[in-house]
This record gives sequence, structure tokens and C-alpha cells, in this order.
Amino acid sequence: MRKLKRLLLTFISISTIISCAWFEQNENEKIVGSYSISQIDSQGTNVTKGVKEGGGSYTVVINPDVYSVGHSGKFIFAKQRERFSYDGVTNYYIVDTIKNVNDNKGVYGPLSKIKFDSLVTRFKIPKVVFDMNYPKK
Repeated sequence: MRKLKRLLLTFISISTIISCAWFEQNENEKIVGSYSISQIDSQGTNVTKGVKEGGGSYTVVINPDVYSVGHSGKFIFAKQRERFSYDGVTNYYIVDTIKNVNDNKGVYGPLSKIKFDSLVTRFKIPKVVFDMNYPKK
């Protein structure tokens, strides 16, 4: 009887540990159209785009560590902390939502602040406001 209790306790413990891995936090916040901010515990904060045929699937447009996003007209812009950078380097991105049909065409970045400002002028983006902010990790 004691062996059975020990075996049952071991089974319950292992089941609990394994099942907890599937309860990862995942939060989405719509930016515009089919674009969202996707916050997944193990992957960080991404800019994603829904896939029409995917039934809830998405593709990552800008990889993790995005901490500030905005949009104006057909453009989305984002700030990203360079992963594993300890000197505070910020990358900037511009996404042309019309050109970004597949294969991440229409995604400009990573850009320095100077190159970002230059593209904002070239694309005639009237106002850049980063109004969706997330914690830097």
C-alpha cells in the first residue's frame, strides 16, 4: 500500500510539473487591421500579423523586445530594445501595412534613430506618436 501511495504521489507531482509548462501567459492588443502586439512570456513582446487562412494563427513581423508602438495612416512604427544589449541600444522599425502582404516585405528595420527619422520624412508620415508602451525586459 505504501508503494502505491508513493507511486501515485510521484505521478501527480510529475503531471503537475509538466502541465504547468502549457499555461504560459499570452496577451494580445490590437494595433490596427490584422496587426497586434503579442506578449508571450517566453518570447517577449512582438508585433504580429494575423494570417487569414490560419484560423487564429499569426506571423511575427517584428521580433521580441518591442517596448513602444504607434501607427499613422498605413504605417506602424515600433521601438525595440536590442536583445541582450546592455548599452541601451534602441532599434526602430516602420511597417508599411499595404506592402506587407507576405515575406515581411514593407518592413523597414532595424533602423537607427537618424535612419528612422529619414524614412518618416521620405514616407511623409505626418505625425509619429508611440502611444502603446510596454515594459522593457
